[in-house]
Amino acid sequence: PPILVLDEPTSFLDRQAEAESGGALGEIARTRNVGAVTHSPALLSAATTITIVDQGRIVGTGPAAEMLARMRAAPRMAASTPAVVATVAGGGA
Repeated sequence: PPILVLDEPTSFLDRQAEAESGGALGEIARTRNVGAVTHSPALLSAATTITIVDQGRIVGTGPAAEMLARMRAAPRMAASTPAVVATVAGGGA
C-alpha cells in the first residue's frame, strides 16, 4: 500500500497553516497510509493512533484520544517532550 511518512511537517508553518494541516492530512489519508513524527497539536488531533517514544523507547501506543490524555496527565512526559508518531487511518489498500 502507498505510505507517506512525515518528520515534523509543520515545524516552519504559522499557527493558521498548522491548524489547516490536520484536515489536509485527513484528505491525503483517504488514498494512502500516513505517519508523522510531530509535536504539533493540530496533527495530533487528526491522528487515529499515537505512539509515544521517550528517550528511544516506546512508552505508549493506542487510540489518539487515550494517548493524548495520557500525555496531558503525565507531567514528566509533558516536560521531556517525547517524540510522537501520529498515524492517520489510511485508505491505501
